[in-house]
Amino acid sequence: EMEDLVQRIQYGGDEIVKAKDGEGSATLSMAYAGARFTSSLVQAVGGAQVMESAFVPLAADSQGAHQIRRLGANSLDFFAVPIELGKTGTLRIVPLDAEPNMLELKAIDIAARTLKDNIAQGIKYMDSNQPLH
Repeated sequence: EMEDLVQRIQYGGDEIVKAKDGEGSATLSMAYAGARFTSSLVQAVGGAQVMESAFVPLAADSQGAHQIRRLGANSLDFFAVPIELGKTGTLRIVPLDAEPNMLELKAIDIAARTLKDNIAQGIKYMDSNQPLH
């Protein structure tokens, strides 16, 4: 049951394209995510402490990063985690309230291997400011 749910989430964008007969994509969900995060940033700059999920440098909170690294992201400098935002940016990485199950640990392992190369490419791009080919 959990694997079916994960599958639906991972390929939800494909289902939308299929439902639109190939005439579009799931851009509305991306737009919503961007609007939501922007709203959270505005609230945080205004003084509110806001919880959000974001792809952040784990160095932003070395204590909070310890749990994430222990779960399989030990070789990564960045990872998507729940964070608390404040006026100065990321205040802390919010600890997970439960230990991940085996399916989730496997997903973290797969993601970590893929992300390592993606992060290196992103850093290289930012350092060179040249388009990747």
